[in-house]
Amino acid sequence: MSQEELFSRIASSDPRVAETLVASVYTSGFADVYAVEVAIFGPDPVTSATLARVLTAALEHAPKESTDKLLFRAHSADDADAILDIATAAEGLPPTAADTQFLDSTGMLSLGAPDLESLRRASQ
Repeated sequence: MSQEELFSRIASSDPRVAETLVASVYTSGFADVYAVEVAIFGPDPVTSATLARVLTAALEHAPKESTDKLLFRAHSADDADAILDIATAAEGLPPTAADTQFLDSTGMLSLGAPDLESLRRASQ
């Protein structure tokens, strides 16, 4: 799948997603890390369902078959420098969505060993 197709599939996962800004895999130590950043329309908070839909689409179309860690950040579609607070949305993900889950001070959500099936169920 081309980078363009990947970006398009992630962006089409939820009507609030304006565009995919980043979708890339890199190796950190022994781990394959998949970083995804999107721009989201509207002033309303990001919901757990929206977050789960975007994460599901990202994992379904990931450039590598397995991902040890998924990093995710949401920006405002109106101001790409504005990072959206996804803390409440992340708290609403099922505990089985990943082995570990951490939201850092820069708004980056880190999911260790993300579980695609749990995210699929949460995106419904």
